[in-house]
Amino acid sequence: MNEERGDEARTSQSGRRKTLVVVAFLFAAVVAGLFWLLSPPKEPSYNGQPLSYWLTRNREVGFAGADTNDPMAIECREAIRHIGTNAIPVLLPMLRADDSAFRSKLVNLIESQHFINFDFSQAEEQNSKARDGFFCLGDLATNCVPELVDICTNAFSQSSKDSANAVLMAISPGPGAVIPFWMPPPKRVQWYIEAGQLKLELGDPSHAILAFSEAIKLAPTNGTAYFNRGDARMQLQDFTNALADFQRMIELDSSSEGAFYASGVCKLATKDFKGAETDFTTAINLNTNVADLYNYRGLARANLRHLDDALGDFNRAAELAPREATAYRNRAFVEGMQKEYELSVADTSKAIELDGRDPVSYLFRGRIKSALKEYASALADIDRAIQLNPKAPEAYSARGATRVYVNDFEGASADLEKALQLGPETVSAYVARGWLKAKRGGEDAGALADFEHAVALGTQAPETHAMLGLYQHRMSQWVPALANCRKALELGVLAGAVDLRSCIWLIRTQNGEEADANKELEAYLNSLQGAKTNEWDASVARFLSGSLTESNFLVQATTTAKRPSAIRGQVCESLYYAGMKRKFAGDKQGAVERFQHCLDTQDDNNLAYMNADLELRALTNR
Repeated sequence: MNEERGDEARTSQSGRRKTLVVVAFLFAAVVAGLFWLLSPPKEPSYNGQPLSYWLTRNREVGFAGADTNDPMAIECREAIRHIGTNAIPVLLPMLRADDSAFRSKLVNLIESQHFINFDFSQAEEQNSKARDGFFCLGDLATNCVPELVDICTNAFSQSSKDSANAVLMAISPGPGAVIPFWMPPPKRVQWYIEAGQLKLELGDPSHAILAFSEAIKLAPTNGTAYFNRGDARMQLQDFTNALADFQRMIELDSSSEGAFYASGVCKLATKDFKGAETDFTTAINLNTNVADLYNYRGLARANLRHLDDALGDFNRAAELAPREATAYRNRAFVEGMQKEYELSVADTSKAIELDGRDPVSYLFRGRIKSALKEYASALADIDRAIQLNPKAPEAYSARGATRVYVNDFEGASADLEKALQLGPETVSAYVARGWLKAKRGGEDAGALADFEHAVALGTQAPETHAMLGLYQHRMSQWVPALANCRKALELGVLAGAVDLRSCIWLIRTQNGEEADANKELEAYLNSLQGAKTNEWDASVARFLSGSLTESNFLVQATTTAKRPSAIRGQVCESLYYAGMKRKFAGDKQGAVERFQHCLDTQDDNNLAYMNADLELRALTNR
């Protein structure tokens, strides 16, 4: 009996072992099967990394079109586009992924055990990765439009539908795109608007314009479509057509602050400064608390030479946004135009404190320091501007001009050639190169050609006419010199206005029109108000027109200086003008003495110094 019981026990134990083996085998088979079912198919790769790697990295930085300057985003986009259509068989199942109740239970079951770790992403995450992958493929995905439409119309998951719909928006409009027939006609307008907005986010304004245009075809009175199309056109620098869109938006909604704002920006870009001022004023009346509106209106007013009004706008902008650099930088520009150089340096320094990565602020502070004759510090600022933006022609032009001031002609020449290489139509580079040739000597024809080219490029820039007129006077080209000096004053030149009025007086006096020349200066003096009557410009006008003696004039060259750095320049100019009056009066010896004293100032960056040298050579036959 004991033997029978032993046999039964052994039989039972053997059965249990077999059962355990079978259960273990079945469990392993189930786990393997589930792993196979839940694992993605074999993936294509790029640079040794599978598609899922690039999709995950792309997800971390946002879709690759969002920031084309992000190295990681660029790398991901290039990798996925290199994989190309081979990615579609992987992306489509990901786009269809749906966390069904059964799949969720299986994932929970597998994740509850601790023997083997599996990484299962949720379906919504898979949908998003696939969507962003399709964004990277762009036009390469047009051959799977039918599958995308099928997902849009038949998928169970809303996340899957939304992702497929976004991909179709990204493809449309374009080759192989489809009309959203699955949507009711009234909703198609919004679909095209959202498609255009997505195109803008993906950095494709050209196709965004097509999408917004489709919306306008369906709904010609939809203001949002016009506004967005205008925005896309602005991104392409098509300000004329953008302005037409914003004007249409204003016709549809005259209370749209944003439309007046955008219209003003377009007019500012097309140099319709009066129209821009009007639009920004309307926008401000609709919303008085937007700093950017005051900043832009200030720029329009500055270009209209309404400098005090512009300062008022920049002051208000700084009050509304005291931690933003823009208002301080803009205010510095106007202060520089008014020759309030110390205030300008303070404001640009504040702008740099708030935004130390802005090359424009460093560049402008460098120019102001150059005007203050702080050349070493000016060059340091301009160097920093170039470091922050090495492709800005204006920065090389400014550094070249400053190097001319310190007689670094070789460095200046290299900078100005670099400026013209980067921007062949950089007006300031031609002006600076003309000044370089003039100061270097022996290149009058070349200098004149550069000034003439600057005028041809910047016909409405008063400074170009000013430099050309003053240099034509130096070369005894009286008629064109007179015309350009007057043109510069008519356009509202600020820097060097005293030189222009003096040049006009010199030319007219030399042509036997001294009485009329005096009346012209007297009219200018009568137009001055307040403190301006005691400034250097007024002193020069009084001396040349005969109401200020030479001795008092020479004294005022020092006493009217706003800053120590201005004294030498004003003394140099006073001696040159004194020499010219003595020359016209027939006092050759007195003229020679004044011209020599002018050269003794060694202010060789002053056109008066160069002209005095020319006059002295002519009088002494040197």
